[in-house]
Amino acid sequence: MALTPKINIKLTEYQKGIADNLEARIDRCIKMFFDGGDDSVVKVDILDFSRDYGDSFPKIRDEISRKYDEAGWNVNYKYRNENDKFPAFVELSQKK
Repeated sequence: MALTPKINIKLTEYQKGIADNLEARIDRCIKMFFDGGDDSVVKVDILDFSRDYGDSFPKIRDEISRKYDEAGWNVNYKYRNENDKFPAFVELSQKK
């Protein structure tokens, strides 16, 4: 089994604050998922984060993806339309 290399992502303090806020939103949705959600996928609306912090968002996305991947989640970013520049949702499902 190949190990995923640990990626060292350097975030500015500003980007870290944004990532922390996004992580808090995702964690609230995961809590609701475990508190009685019927779906097997946690879907989190992130369009405001991805659009408002466009230039910084790729680094933030990578950091969020790494954290949740290490915590046992599959992470997929979804767009409303194929021509959209920014993802509208992040979907998380538990790894089996």
